[in-house]
Parts: sequence; structure tokens; C-alpha cells
Amino acid sequence: MKSVLFLWLSLWTLVSMASSEERVYLVVNGQYGDSNLGLVLFLYEPSITTLEACQAARVQGLRDRIWMHYTHRLARERIKGFTVQLNYQCARSSQVLEPWYEKDFYDLVYLIRVDANARLTLRPFENQAACQYALRQLPEPQQAGYRCARSNQYLL
Repeated sequence: MKSVLFLWLSLWTLVSMASSEERVYLVVNGQYGDSNLGLVLFLYEPSITTLEACQAARVQGLRDRIWMHYTHRLARERIKGFTVQLNYQCARSSQVLEPWYEKDFYDLVYLIRVDANARLTLRPFENQAACQYALRQLPEPQQAGYRCARSNQYLL
């Protein structure tokens, strides 16, 4: 009995330690024109573990237009007719997301915040309207730091 309890506690400790580790994400926000509609990608590269390394990969990718890390290609043919402004930002989070896959449907909605310390927090919602409602319920000064966007990546 003691060995089973010890094994269970050991496994619980390992799981809690793994879930408390922070990951560094390259957050790609796509905003449709001047609307409040947007999409977001959370790109994770296991070899990049610091914000500084993420920033270097971000600068290199934007400068050279060849992404050595955080490889991605947006299906621009799906968003023709819209002006899409892409914003790339490095952030860290203890929330774990499944890998991004280009062809999945963007049917998940998140309220997203990246604070001044580059900490990413996500709150899932059933739909865009519920997310926008929650955003408008925040005090006016805080609203600028949040946004609603669609994603195809589940929180794990």
C-alpha cells in the first residue's frame, strides 16, 4: 500500500512539475482590417526556451521571410478579399496548446492577453459574441490589453 501511495505521489509531482513549466510561444495575431475579427496562431518550438531566442527567431523570420524556426504558412487563398494585418509577438505561458495545423478549422475562440512581462493568458469561450461581451465587461483601461480571436488549437 505504501509503495502504491508513493508511486501515485511521485507521478502527481511529475505531472504538476511538467504542467507548471513555461513554454515560449510565437503568437501570430491576424486582424481582419479594422474589424474586431481576427485569428491567432500559437507556434511552439521546443528548441527555443527563452524570450530572447524567440525574439531573435522572430526578427530573422520577418527580415528574411524564411522562418528557420516557427515554420508556418498561412493559407492566404482562404482570406482573399480581406486586408489581414499580421502581428508577431513572443510570449511565455504555463498553458499548453496543441500544435498548430494549417488546415484545421478556426472554430475555437479565446480571450487573449499578453501582458507587459510577455506572459500569455488564454480564456476559452463558446463563440465570438460571448468573448466580445466578456471583453466589454472589463474596466475600460484594461480592455486595450485583451483581444478576442479564433484559433484552431485546443488548450491541453
